[in-house]
Amino acid sequence: MKGLLLTYAVVFTGAVFALRKPVVGLYIYVALSVVRPEFLWGWAGDLSGMSEIVAYPLLVGWAFQGFGSWTFGRGRSIVACLILYTVWTFLSMLQAVDSWLAWNHVVEFLKTLLPFLVGVTMLKTEKEARTLLWVI
Repeated sequence: MKGLLLTYAVVFTGAVFALRKPVVGLYIYVALSVVRPEFLWGWAGDLSGMSEIVAYPLLVGWAFQGFGSWTFGRGRSIVACLILYTVWTFLSMLQAVDSWLAWNHVVEFLKTLLPFLVGVTMLKTEKEARTLLWVI
């Protein structure tokens, strides 16, 4: 029961703070993807979709902040490769035999790409990056 209450408290806090400070929402989203509370405390209640509750305010807060800074410096090629891979996956999905299965793959990859873009565009200092590494 404590795990369930802790998860709800973290998710609620993350959803509220993500609107104002998307970096905090990113920390909580990444923590939920690493810890996976639905597997730790799944017996206590339905915890599926907890990271999704944080993800939407995270993306809205990112939009409120003007989508961060898109100057990547030396990381430009990595970001471009991931975006091109996503476009290629989407185009491949349009030609797939089982388009529903292919669409599910695109959605699962977007769950990785969008937080990556939030992190790359919003993390400004080394301290924020180190905090994210400690969360992971």
